[in-house]
Amino acid sequence: MCIRDRYQRRVHGDIRQMRNGIWIFCILICASSLSFVHAENPFTVDKSSVQKGEYKWTMKLNNNKAVEDEMTSNKDIKTAAVIIESLDESVLHLKITDANEQRWEAPIVNPNSGKNYKPALMTKMGFTYDDAPFGFKIVEPSNDEVVVEMSAAKSSTLMFTDKLLEIGLWYSSQRVYGLGERTTADFELCSERDSCIYNLWGRDAACPYDDGSGGCKGAYGQQPFYMVHLTKTFQFIGILSLNSNNQDALVAKLPGGATMLGHKMIGGIFDFYFFYPSTADGVMKKYHELIGRPYMP
Repeated sequence: MCIRDRYQRRVHGDIRQMRNGIWIFCILICASSLSFVHAENPFTVDKSSVQKGEYKWTMKLNNNKAVEDEMTSNKDIKTAAVIIESLDESVLHLKITDANEQRWEAPIVNPNSGKNYKPALMTKMGFTYDDAPFGFKIVEPSNDEVVVEMSAAKSSTLMFTDKLLEIGLWYSSQRVYGLGERTTADFELCSERDSCIYNLWGRDAACPYDDGSGGCKGAYGQQPFYMVHLTKTFQFIGILSLNSNNQDALVAKLPGGATMLGHKMIGGIFDFYFFYPSTADGVMKKYHELIGRPYMP
């Protein structure tokens, strides 16, 4: 291959990459503008759809305020399907997807995923939910400490459209760690400001220092997993947001030492795994039992 052909291929590749970047940017801008319209949570539980098994609960959510934006061809999801299941006595799986149309779900490629898990009864997992608007809370059964909460009382957002998903999760602590390549002086997310935006989009870009100011877009890789250090028991909880689409994590510090962590994605579904309070090593062990361990050469 001559030098000219290599040069042309590289230029064409750069142009395609630029077009993809512009497309993603436009979707995020348009979708972000819609988030102000959908600031409240429009979903309510269809009580007739609720099914409670020993280890799994299912239900449907209705969006009575569903609209379609003709300018952006974006539309609200009218009916969402919710699955809450106990995978282990310390691992809870929560999935919210479209009840009528199939959407992309990031797979867990691990043939031994959860092989050593021992599910507990849902009634012992400390999970409760609200009907209108839909919300949920996970409480550590042993001491009644709130692990995570998504509710109107905490002003949590829940938006589910075809091209934008957004959910706000409330935590009682401001000590949040993780989300891949995020480095601060004390390894704590957003430790130097009151609010931060962390972009999760693996583009193989050299960005060794991401302080949450929004200047680092597309790091080398992404790991949508983080841990919260609880202030009451000094234990850790783990959260995996299994979504492979371009997404932002919005970290906001709240009065009283709490944190609202918003997940904003441009596709897929809400797919969360909550790892209950334990030591940092204990949480990581359960996490790796789910996703697998790295291969050693």
